[in-house]
Amino acid sequence: EDIVLDKRDKYSNGKSYKVVAFFASNFAGNEQAQTISFVHKISKEYGCRVIFFSTISDFYHDDVTDSGEKKIFECAAVERFDAIVIMSDSFKQDEDMIAMVQRAEEAGIPVISVDKTLDGCMNVRFDQGDSFKEVVRHMAKEHGYRKIFYMAEKLPEGETDTKLAACKEV
Repeated sequence: EDIVLDKRDKYSNGKSYKVVAFFASNFAGNEQAQTISFVHKISKEYGCRVIFFSTISDFYHDDVTDSGEKKIFECAAVERFDAIVIMSDSFKQDEDMIAMVQRAEEAGIPVISVDKTLDGCMNVRFDQGDSFKEVVRHMAKEHGYRKIFYMAEKLPEGETDTKLAACKEV
């Protein structure tokens, strides 16, 4: 028997699984493909389905191309999902993420923000310092490097300082 959904119903209504939306920008490389593959595999193990929304742009320039690509996030019916995951660090501008979070909050949908703290979300952050220490230790112990040159772009919320401190400590 077919299940007919009202356009306000969740995608999981009448199903034995939950449906999660996964949002990311600047998500077109090999590493991102591996992330998508991993998320797909894990979601199946937990009885979920994931719909991926992504763009090639990171919205840095805020030009006409960025404006067009952003439409995918505006069009997503966040209220129809059981949960939202946002790869927040992939966005160079927060306005679109904040708008999605607000729409999800109004609908009572939980939002998980990965690697950037956003109000109204469950925030998952990574310890950049400890991870970077392991990389530097590996370079010193396994490859014999004694002088390590550190160069970084400007990163959000002190990550550059954290990594530089980790490099100096090791």
